[in-house]
Amino acid sequence: MLAKADPIKVVGVEPSEGFLRLARAHIKDRQVTFCIGDAQSLPLRDHEADVVVSGLVLNFIPDKRRALAEMKRIIVPGGTLALYVWDYAGEMQLMRYFWNAASESFPEALLGLQA
Repeated sequence: MLAKADPIKVVGVEPSEGFLRLARAHIKDRQVTFCIGDAQSLPLRDHEADVVVSGLVLNFIPDKRRALAEMKRIIVPGGTLALYVWDYAGEMQLMRYFWNAASESFPEALLGLQA
């Protein structure tokens, strides 16, 4: 996103301090800030964002309506809201391919799963 869209500012909001540390360690760009927060109470001002993206998180939020209301609150009128989740309806074939490949590459990892 940074290389292709050249945004003025990117704000990452994450409830886990561990994930924030990892993100801060890997993404060093003056346009990017990371802050602790929750989708149900976003730490941004009203109409502060032109684009809001919620990736792979919506189904883990307890109060989805509240989270969507927060996203609507922080986005400018006419802004873009993008949400995506795993493809449950398509039986998550991507995940199946991933785990098949992982288990072929690292069969020893399966030992802990067998009872």
